[in-house]
Amino acid sequence: MEVPGFPIPPGQGGDNDNHRPLPSREERIRRRNRTITSCLECRKRKLRCNKQHPCTHCLHHGRNCLYISAALDPRTQSRLAEIKEEWGSIERRLERDIARAGQNPQRDDPLPGSAKRDVLPEAGEEELEETPMAVLDAAYEDDADDEFFDLGIQMGRMRCWNCHATHSLNKTLNDSRNDRRSQAEKSATPELAPPSAASIYELLMPGSTYIAPGDNRNAPNYFFGGFDPNTPFMAYMTPRPTADRLKRQYFDCVHPLAMLVHRPTFENQYERFWNSIAFGAEPPYSLQALYFAMMFSSAVSLNDEVIFREYGRTKQSVVNDFRMNTEAALSKAGFIRTTKLETLQAFVMYLIPLCRDEISRAHSALTATAIRIAECMGLHRDGKFFGLTPVDIHVRRLVWYQLCFLDLRTCESQGPRPIIRKEDFDTKFPLNLDDADFTRGDPPLSVERWTDTTFSLIRFECNEMVRIIWVDRPRLEKKEVSLTAVLTTIETFKYRMEKKYSNILRNDIPIQKAAKHVMIVLICRMYVMVLHRYLNSGQRGLQDRIRQMTITNALCQIENAIALENDPDLSPWVWYAGAWQQWQTALLMLTDIWGHPNRPEADRIWACLDYVFGGDPHTPRDEKARRIMMELRDKAGKLRSARKLKLPVVMTGQRARLRMTTPVSPGSGVDPKGSTYNSPQLTPKDPSMSPGNSPGPAGSPGGPPVKEELMPIEIDWEEFDKICPESSTSIFEPVDLSIWGMPSQQQQAQDRNG
Repeated sequence: MEVPGFPIPPGQGGDNDNHRPLPSREERIRRRNRTITSCLECRKRKLRCNKQHPCTHCLHHGRNCLYISAALDPRTQSRLAEIKEEWGSIERRLERDIARAGQNPQRDDPLPGSAKRDVLPEAGEEELEETPMAVLDAAYEDDADDEFFDLGIQMGRMRCWNCHATHSLNKTLNDSRNDRRSQAEKSATPELAPPSAASIYELLMPGSTYIAPGDNRNAPNYFFGGFDPNTPFMAYMTPRPTADRLKRQYFDCVHPLAMLVHRPTFENQYERFWNSIAFGAEPPYSLQALYFAMMFSSAVSLNDEVIFREYGRTKQSVVNDFRMNTEAALSKAGFIRTTKLETLQAFVMYLIPLCRDEISRAHSALTATAIRIAECMGLHRDGKFFGLTPVDIHVRRLVWYQLCFLDLRTCESQGPRPIIRKEDFDTKFPLNLDDADFTRGDPPLSVERWTDTTFSLIRFECNEMVRIIWVDRPRLEKKEVSLTAVLTTIETFKYRMEKKYSNILRNDIPIQKAAKHVMIVLICRMYVMVLHRYLNSGQRGLQDRIRQMTITNALCQIENAIALENDPDLSPWVWYAGAWQQWQTALLMLTDIWGHPNRPEADRIWACLDYVFGGDPHTPRDEKARRIMMELRDKAGKLRSARKLKLPVVMTGQRARLRMTTPVSPGSGVDPKGSTYNSPQLTPKDPSMSPGNSPGPAGSPGGPPVKEELMPIEIDWEEFDKICPESSTSIFEPVDLSIWGMPSQQQQAQDRNG
């Protein structure tokens, strides 16, 4: 029933819902490929041909009567069948697109490469399988200990939740084909002692960037507690000069990365806040929450030395005070039932520094709460739908897309899947404008230059592309979309983003340089998200180009993430670096270089691995790799026992289908488009890739592996290159890490040669 003043959501009535629902997948038409005996003119006009030379119809109308020769060679017959199949596929796709266009009108600002696809797998891709050892879900024993920190284990800079890696790493380490040590070296290599019970608690302890929300367990408040509601408001206040200093810090180091407010509007709110205090009145609760959230974000963005110099205290104690003040203000503002945009802004501003690096389930639950509050306030509908002012529309868009980012960020760390779905909202991206442009009389229009919004806009566009990939990955498992189509979508998005922003981002301006590095990290991660599970499926015939594409993008991702943390020009924004990169990709590169030590990129890969895992550049590489995998194996086993995590049946041997692969033949060389190496075979493994922190593969203790012959993967690279040509001026270039004191490739070569 239609209620006056309220629109009917799509799919719940209306004239546009008369179409039948589209099937999730149509069966491929099986053609009999019978010999064509009618002439071409009768066949084209669907007339009954009497098969004479010429036939009656052609003779009557004076047409040229031609017949297809019946003596086609097998190759021609096969090619003809392929053409018919492709033509039928195009017809079905066109019919679906026409039907879908009537049901779902396109948004005004579609994401580059985000058009919905329903492409059947390409020929040969039916045999391409993901490893069954990578899953997104988890279950626990009933007597699991909830007192444990749910952050995973720390390995160097990487936080890994891969509890299932023990069996896989055991199998990898015990595989003689990957063991290049001599007998003397084997006997001289000591085995690592398994972690003791006391050290389990130590390896689960959070790092310095972890901020727990409302960690007072005895507090009466449902979400936040530990404060006295009768405490005077002024007891939480800091002097005005300190507040002004933190406000400048916010707009220098927080606002450019995670824009959440319209600066002129916030400046007015800030003055109104202090004017209320000057007149002896308590500011509105929503404004208090926004003020303290700004102070909290600013304090988190300061480094330890600055805080100790200005406050004479440690950063942890100062940040904890501002966190408690913010939580008290949010509770007073009634954020759980609010309808005020100021309060929601404050809540999201509070979540941004919390969810930047180490994330627990409490962070994930709070983010889900914020998303539901925003939907109840209508932020999933674009502000133009309600006829709001340009500033209000802009702020609502900023808040919504920051929530979209937090949704995926918490999903990557704790899983299992994003809450927000693309079809559930029509909020447009913010306009690419400076804050001052919204106060002018003319209607605001996006500009093609660097603005206050550009950095956040790059993040939002990449984030929504990641959301599309999250949807496509299960469709790949069900063979509802081809891998070629998904890779083409990512490549198209990369090309359009590079074309859109390459002329805007300049290396001589620090904030623009940081934006370029972030864009590269986020885009390169998209390839790894899709391909890493195929890379580790252990399948015979894996194309070298798929492996090369995965490793190249993983390496580019890690190098640019290192640049974000080490470039002195980017130091004001290093506090938020954990939001872009969680380093799980390094484990993928480690397992690949373990099986392929002679890669041309080996020096670059090991420079990244030494940075992530804190290795000594002078230690033999095989020894370093073995020690890292042994340490991860032992820690993962202890973590799984401590957390009482249940293994899926595919990992316990009840349904496992492990594949036997054959070694790579020696002397194969290197292909320009891909890579084949003279190295032992890589056994199945999966390094718990983000997003989703998919647990890695495990061995099959329940029985011997099953030998299985699979067809080689066939992807139409010629068509892929035709749609997505390589650019000679790409910004996705290798990063020289030696300028920050890391060993260059020449130095690494000298170390290896003695």
